[in-house]
Amino acid sequence: MSTDVAPSGEPPAAEAVAGAVRRIWADVLEVDVESIDIQHSDFFELGGYSLLALQSIGRLLAEYGVDEVASVELEGALLNRLFEDATPMAQAECLVAAGHGGAAPGGDAGR
Repeated sequence: MSTDVAPSGEPPAAEAVAGAVRRIWADVLEVDVESIDIQHSDFFELGGYSLLALQSIGRLLAEYGVDEVASVELEGALLNRLFEDATPMAQAECLVAAGHGGAAPGGDAGR
């Protein structure tokens, strides 16, 4: 079975979430979204730093409707993952592994 497309014809959850991460990073880092590769772009090489990392993680959690209680632990996991592997896909995989991001983001999908 191919990992490029889910049975519904949609991209796998992590890839869809990575697109949201990419869009949020572009906004936070004030760079062109097209300049960010979900597999290879590094948050810190794009000009990011720890406070911008927290801002982008907060936006991602809000976009996927992660409640305040769950977001406390998940924010730490996402930040740790960012320092280990600073790509949009790594952030997406972390969010999906925690049970979030399986559906389209709440309300902001078309942004």
